Amino acid sequence: MLLGTKTDPPHDERPDVDLVDGRFYATDLHRACAWMREHEPVYRDRKNELWGVTRHADIMAISKRSDCRPP
Repeated sequence: MLLGTKTDPPHDERPDVDLVDGRFYATDLHRACAWMREHEPVYRDRKNELWGVTRHADIMAISKRSDCRPP
C-alpha cells in the first residue's frame, strides 16, 4: 500500500512502502517520509531488500563511513 491513496493506513500503522515504485514518489511523499522519520527512521523496504534512511544527520553519518559505501 502506498501512502497518499484512499486506503491510507492509520498514521501509527507501518505502511508498506515500495522504494523503487515511481507511484510512491508521485503520491504524498512528504507524509510517508514524516511517518518514517517518526516511527522508523531507517526504513526497511522488505519487498526490494532496500533500506531508506530519512534523517539528514543519519545520512551524513552513513556517507562518511567507508563500510557503508557500495564497492
